[in-house]
Amino acid sequence: MGLTGPKKWKKGKTIGATVATCKKRKANSNEAKDPPPPFALPHPRTEQWRAAPNTTSDAPMLRLLLWLLLLMRLRWAAAAHAPRRAGAPRCVPFGVLPHDVMLTERSLPLGPNATGAPRPSREARLAVWQRDAEDARGLQGHLGGLARAHCGDLRRQLITDNVGYGFGSVVNSFVKPYTHAVWHGLTLWSSPLGTYRDQATVLRCATDSFACWQRPWSACEALAGAPAARAVPRMIAENRSLKAYSLMHVGNDADGFPRTVPPPWRRKGHFWFVAQLLARMLLRPNARLAALLAQTKARMRWAEAPLPVLSLHVRRGDACNAEQQASKKRRCDDLAGYMPAVEGLAQRFGFRSVFLATDDDEVVAATRAFPQFTWLVVPGLDRGATKKLKWEANLRSHDFDNFAEGQAALVDLLLMAEASGFVGKFTSNLDRIAYALMAARAGCYPPFHSLDSSWCSDLGRAAGRSTHGTFFC
Repeated sequence: MGLTGPKKWKKGKTIGATVATCKKRKANSNEAKDPPPPFALPHPRTEQWRAAPNTTSDAPMLRLLLWLLLLMRLRWAAAAHAPRRAGAPRCVPFGVLPHDVMLTERSLPLGPNATGAPRPSREARLAVWQRDAEDARGLQGHLGGLARAHCGDLRRQLITDNVGYGFGSVVNSFVKPYTHAVWHGLTLWSSPLGTYRDQATVLRCATDSFACWQRPWSACEALAGAPAARAVPRMIAENRSLKAYSLMHVGNDADGFPRTVPPPWRRKGHFWFVAQLLARMLLRPNARLAALLAQTKARMRWAEAPLPVLSLHVRRGDACNAEQQASKKRRCDDLAGYMPAVEGLAQRFGFRSVFLATDDDEVVAATRAFPQFTWLVVPGLDRGATKKLKWEANLRSHDFDNFAEGQAALVDLLLMAEASGFVGKFTSNLDRIAYALMAARAGCYPPFHSLDSSWCSDLGRAAGRSTHGTFFC
């Protein structure tokens, strides 16, 4: 039986009538419109938006979520500046402690409530990290700008002479001339090697300056050439005119900050400023020295050593003679004298490896008594009888290879700076430089312990305070 369309519609309605009815309803403006789907928000100007029922809104929850995301982003940004290398113990941000803390303390971290100030919150510490990093970038950027400035005017250049003492004294002698250059907007050239000049038959470095080991301190050196260096004004760190950069001589300003530091960075303190200058000079090894550092670490199997690594400098050699002990106000200790400090930091911060820098074979042999640590020692160095003679006398008589000895001292210095903590004696120039480089590299105060004095940097002045008396630092 066939079907006929019109007869099967209820109430006799035809398809044409149904279409007409739909058109009529659509044209009727009073007819309620269908609500939008739940995932489509109506336009703010539509009637549905204005007439929407007052239900609980998701806006507060969205605002809370946005605030949480912003807080996490700020934490990530601040943490990016924190020196949290793998296996590194916690550093103390520079801005958390008083600016002159290094001039009075022989160990860090300090004991509870040592500064009298409440411990800052984590958020406050992260904010300090960020400010410290910004200040360091600002000063390093300024030093980099000075290194490229005034290349056409040799009168605006400056070379600091080499004082010809022990390697640590030589490096420390660069600080005041560099400070002078920053104050007066001068471009500092790499210092001559002086007594550390290569005098081998086959020269290992043809350049008579620290550019043998570091990237040139000034871009003008390559542009002007070696002959122009003779026309560049020279300054020696022992010049009386540099007393303006002696903290012992000029002291602090009315607010208690060191007058030796240029105003933009004065509130960071004397230690921070000197550490940044040393970092600019020494923490930029050239390709030759970088390769030597990598080879030395490979020979020691540094990469295989358990982290974190502690630096230990045991200075004996010529430091053990009576004259040196009297003038430097320090005592000659064997390895056992340093180990209580090493073990104390290891217990507190988990140090498992120790990089040992020493000039005495007996100290190296004594490490066997402390098998709980992995000992890292540069192999193949002369640590015998020659080192017991006064360093300056060896340099002048050429009883050892001056260039090689200077290079070995620099390698020790940079390796010590790569560790995450330090034990030594701040009566030693090398120790004070090593810790300053370590702090500049980390962007904070790493844990340290000095057996005899607090830190100082004031060449030619008896500004050092040791447990055994006053010394020139």
